[in-house]
Formats: sequence, structure tokens, C-alpha cells
Amino acid sequence: MAEKQPWDGIDRRKADASLGVTTLNIAARAANDGKTDVNAIFADTGEAANNIVRGVDFDNKPLKSRVGEVLDASKAERQLTPEQKEQTLAALAARFSANENLHKEVEWTRVKASLEAKPEALWSINKMEKAGHSPDVYNADAQGFDIGTCSKESTESGRNCVYDEEAAEWMRANRPGEKFNGSAVAMAESMRINLMDPNLYKNVLQKKGQFDDRTCSWLLTQLDVRSSGNALNGNGFVGGVYVGQDCAYRHLVSRSWRGSLRVEWAA
Repeated sequence: MAEKQPWDGIDRRKADASLGVTTLNIAARAANDGKTDVNAIFADTGEAANNIVRGVDFDNKPLKSRVGEVLDASKAERQLTPEQKEQTLAALAARFSANENLHKEVEWTRVKASLEAKPEALWSINKMEKAGHSPDVYNADAQGFDIGTCSKESTESGRNCVYDEEAAEWMRANRPGEKFNGSAVAMAESMRINLMDPNLYKNVLQKKGQFDDRTCSWLLTQLDVRSSGNALNGNGFVGGVYVGQDCAYRHLVSRSWRGSLRVEWAA
């Protein structure tokens, strides 16, 4: 039997970086962060909690080679046809024009040029569009912009989900007869996007409109909260916004998730 390698299996180990060291998770993390260079993935950030791989794997040549293969394959798969690109940009342009309150002083021509320079981002936006996320630019700074779930209520396609695969596995083991709609993290990873940061949700998106008045959404949760068994979710209400914790395995027919994709400005 071949020796078990660091990238085998799907178990998330508490001693590892927050997303583990499997090639699938490394590829998803790298794609989400825009770090498609395998050397950047295996670099030490100076803080163990922020490293994509464990310190002991910095010089793991077989793992580094395998991750490079996964990244190359993932990037090749995330391409749209010319017709799909045109349709995706047209849908985004129409929504961008209709919701100026979300991105005042952001120029569509600059957004378009940046997306055309990053076809993988257009692929993700196309996936968001198909799943009912109503993707739109909702935040921008000097380095780039964020496109996220801007539907008024949480997406119907993702409702009744648990937070992540750890919670999903718990449900299957402990409540095998109970139906739920997968996990928010898995759905986001399948689109190569992140869950929306709770600070962006509360202090940016919700300040530009009314969202989740009748629904709620799972949000990006850091390891210190997730290790307690909980995850963050948020919703709007008359006069305010709520962001708080709930059991990660708890699924509600009124709760989906909000995603976000960071795109750097084209040079």
C-alpha cells in the first residue's frame, strides 16, 4: 500500500491552518485569495494562523508539486465560452447600472476591464448568477473591489443549509433522517468564492440598502468561533442589523448564505 500523503483525505485537523492541507482545500483557498502562484501558497506569512499550509510542509516538494497540478487543472476548468462571457458581463452591467447606491464613484468600464483580465472571476460570477445571488459590486478601494451576493433576501437555492462540511458530517452521523441542503462553505467553494465577511456585511452592504429583512445568511466565520461549534450569521431588521452566532449544524428554511469575490484592479 502506498504511503499516505499529506494531501490525502478530507479531515480538517485542529493543529493545521484553518482550511487544512488537502490539495482541494489549498486550491480553493488559493483561488479565493487570488494566490495562484504555488510559491506564494507555500510561503511563510510570519503568522502560523494565516499560513495556507503548515510550517512543516513549506519544503514538502511532493505536496508542492501536487498542489501546482491541482491549481493548473482548476484554473483551466474555470473558463467560460465567449458567449457565456458576454452574457455574464451583460447581466452584471445591467445590475451595476440599476444599483448605483452599492458602488458610487466606481466606473463600470474599469470593473469590466478588470474582470476581462481575470476569466476565473467571470466564471465564479456566472455560477453566482445561476444560483440566484444577484452578484454586484458592493465595495471598492484602491487595490480592487468586492462582488457579492446582493439579492434582497438570501438565495432560495442555498436555504436550509448548515454552515460547513464538518456540520454536515455531524448531521449525517447524528441525525441521518433529517433533510438539509448541504453546507454554505461547500457551495461557496464550488463557485471559488468566500462567504461574505461579517464586517463587510454589517458595515458596508447593509449600510447601502435593506437586505435579509425576512431571511438570514451564514457569514464567514473564523476558527476561534467555529471551534466552539458555532458559526456567524446575520440579518437585517427595522432600524438595524444583527450579526451573531448560531449552531453550525442548525439549518433553517429561511437561511442561506452570502458570498463574496475579491477582484484586483487591472493594471
